[in-house]
Amino acid sequence: MTTPPVPLRRGVPKRRLKVIPEPAPNICSVFIQPPEKAKFPFITGQGKLDLLCGTCDSVLAKKVVEGQIRGIVFKCPDCGSYNDSG
Repeated sequence: MTTPPVPLRRGVPKRRLKVIPEPAPNICSVFIQPPEKAKFPFITGQGKLDLLCGTCDSVLAKKVVEGQIRGIVFKCPDCGSYNDSG
């Protein structure tokens, strides 16, 4: 179950993702950024919704369309939490 968008700065809707335990191997797709890379959103689209880490509010996906991203887990590059896209 997802939470409704949270309007934050400049009227851009943002949604905090659900934090989950680390998934078992080969169960789902997990997006992880290499530690040596600069931190950036995993996905940037052309929609109007940003997806945030449920722990630290880092932007994990930027400008996506509501419901566009499903079945992906993002490992936050800032705090290490696993976030379910829904």
